[in-house]
Amino acid sequence: MPGIRKQLPFFMLGLLVLTMVFVSIGGVFGRILVYAAGMSAAHLLFPSVTTIVGALVTCLIWLIFNHFYLRITVGLHGFKRQQLVLLLPMVVILIGDSTLPTQFDWTGTNVLLALGIGLAVGMLEEYVFRGLLVNGLRQLFQVTPLLAALASGAIFGLAHLTNLLGNSNSLVSTCLQVIYAFAGGFFLAIIYIISGSLWLPILAHAVVTAFDQIAFGTMSNQASSGIWTTVLYFGIFTGLGFWLWARKIRRQVI
Repeated sequence: MPGIRKQLPFFMLGLLVLTMVFVSIGGVFGRILVYAAGMSAAHLLFPSVTTIVGALVTCLIWLIFNHFYLRITVGLHGFKRQQLVLLLPMVVILIGDSTLPTQFDWTGTNVLLALGIGLAVGMLEEYVFRGLLVNGLRQLFQVTPLLAALASGAIFGLAHLTNLLGNSNSLVSTCLQVIYAFAGGFFLAIIYIISGSLWLPILAHAVVTAFDQIAFGTMSNQASSGIWTTVLYFGIFTGLGFWLWARKIRRQVI
């Protein structure tokens, strides 16, 4: 995609398309690596381990692609302890998801695999949709931070349209997931911009994904299949995102 670094629409669309391509490639290599390690016989572990390895391989592909082509600077430095308070609203998702039909599996192996999936998927998605997208818009196209955060949420939401490829996802349920993902993505982008550290959104993403894996046995909790749940999540996280940004602007003016 020769125009990905030169034109804004190509950059945003290219990032979305390349993510799907790289995820497919990473998934294939993930399966190959797991088979090569002799874990194919462990049927209970195989899907989870494959997900973890596939996400890590995909993340590596993006790191290489960015290093040699995009050359976008992504802040991976640490965060201040007091900034952890920014993650408190994520408790809303944990509580909300707990009201759905759950099948909690707190066995040691499942918890470890869930944490591994949460961290691997969190690193991949936050690196792409917050790190590369937000910083790419700001560094390559001089987009304002707030618009970059909104674009991050929009592209992250659109990425969930791929859930239509699954047999269990209806069009309505998927559209609601897109709306929910937009709100969450926007909020995480605001956290990233305010803190300057990608580790905060990675941690938030990892906790929610791991929780859903333990509670539902899958990363897709179908929480957004409920209209009122989607409205609640959308209102809370978009509202908090704008409030945090307005608060940051007021502090700068004062």
